[in-house]
Amino acid sequence: MSRFPTRSLRADAGDDHAIALAVIAIATLARFAFSAVMDYGVDEAYAVSVARTFQWSFFDHPPLAFWTVGLMEWLFGTLAPHWLLRLPFVLAFSVTTYLVFDLTRRLFDARSGLWAVVTLSTAPFFFASAGTWLVPDGPVDLWLAATAVLLARILFADLTKSEIAETWLFAGVTFGLAALSKYHAFLFAAGAVAFIVASRHRSLLGEKAPWIAGLIAAIIITPLILWNAENSWISFAFQSGRAGVTKDFQPLNVVQSLVGQAVYLWPWTLIGLGVALVSPLIYRPAWLGGAGERERAVFLASLALPAVALFTLAPILGSKGLPHWPMPGWLFAFPLLGRWLADLETRGSRGPATWLSLSAGLLTAAALAVTVLLRSGAVAAWALATPGLLDGPAYLKPLYEEAGEWRGLTAALADRGITFKDNQFAVALNWREAARIGTVLGGSVDIAAFDKDPRGFAFLTDQRALLGRDAVIIGKWRPMMTIEDRFKDYFRMIDRPQLITVTLAGGIPRTLGIAVAHDLKAPFPLPYGATGRDLQMNAVTPPQP
Repeated sequence: MSRFPTRSLRADAGDDHAIALAVIAIATLARFAFSAVMDYGVDEAYAVSVARTFQWSFFDHPPLAFWTVGLMEWLFGTLAPHWLLRLPFVLAFSVTTYLVFDLTRRLFDARSGLWAVVTLSTAPFFFASAGTWLVPDGPVDLWLAATAVLLARILFADLTKSEIAETWLFAGVTFGLAALSKYHAFLFAAGAVAFIVASRHRSLLGEKAPWIAGLIAAIIITPLILWNAENSWISFAFQSGRAGVTKDFQPLNVVQSLVGQAVYLWPWTLIGLGVALVSPLIYRPAWLGGAGERERAVFLASLALPAVALFTLAPILGSKGLPHWPMPGWLFAFPLLGRWLADLETRGSRGPATWLSLSAGLLTAAALAVTVLLRSGAVAAWALATPGLLDGPAYLKPLYEEAGEWRGLTAALADRGITFKDNQFAVALNWREAARIGTVLGGSVDIAAFDKDPRGFAFLTDQRALLGRDAVIIGKWRPMMTIEDRFKDYFRMIDRPQLITVTLAGGIPRTLGIAVAHDLKAPFPLPYGATGRDLQMNAVTPPQP
């Protein structure tokens, strides 16, 4: 096997390494500060709420991210400050960034690794979501990056047979943890296997070590498999259905996906990543040193393309998809972009410096702008300057709704005489509102989502244990006006809804409705069918009043 390129041992490699560490440290501090001032987004609130009940896996995703959140809540309390619960995710991405540097340095050189770190750290999605929030993207990026480094050692380092076997075992562990984080790991595996089979390294698959590594990974993801087997494979069905194929040809969906990805990565970064990813598959671009570098570039492209291609192009035949779905694939294009920028720098181009100025400057401005929007009372007053709740600048409404917690909910309920001390449980009208309620009530109250799409809330509480108990229904005011008709078959009586007010980020008021529903007569029918926990209640027909 070929050795790693000697260019990584150049005289200034140590300086590049030190600068990369400094960039990672600065980015870590910035993400930590961001984590301390931001409310939970809806997906984070959902994770905080459902993670309090331990499960071997979860409806939406594999369990590792939820386990991490649940462990932090167990250690520090269900109302622990945001920055504390987010801290493992902030630190995990710092490790991820260093692993990307190490991967790039091994495959190309340290200067390329430095540029990979810079471009990754200034990409909005990786700064905020993967690098800060309580979502599975951070853990999957960490363990996939670790697996990629180990695979690079196996494929391109001058190791002994015993060292290769040992490295395969570690790769089995890291890949298992990646698969325990997010289903994207299986696309990474498909790309890695395709590269090995199609390259001069295919003889590796004739050894025992990679198969033992696969067995180790399978053992690690056993909780994920068993939970799904006991619950009608609902998680796999849900995720595959989100990217399902329809009969409609929708080319605009691809355009929308690319626009979203451009926002998440910056347009110039997305274009650069795309060119750097595809060009080595077609020819050897000038910024690659030789045949060996092209092979390593194809290796990275093989890891990246399954997720990037699938989630960018599949929407043309199905659902619109979400722009963050390709991101675990794009992670492995950053070393290629770093190599390209390092080559441009060597040639005296001002492009890399301009790239850095644009990305870092706009990221800083965007982070400050979002912080001001969500924390400034003056901005909140401006947003309410026109009549109607949140009818001010329309483009701000999604931001406040997505990132605004329901402050003052407990006090508002107490003012109406509701303290949940009478064996009451809470009912939300959808999973998003259930998540908001859950973060406020702090795990002290059973929460059910009476909706056709309750997500993980369907698996938290056996509703048969709630029979005979009173519920407090909480939701946005307009939908609350119809709850008597919607839920009359499930409760003996439902009181008339009352108005309460909570505040979103920036002090913006949000009008909610609450109503006490007396004596649950039958479980609300849930959409996911019978499960291993005997949720046959899903098929129960409510008794007639």
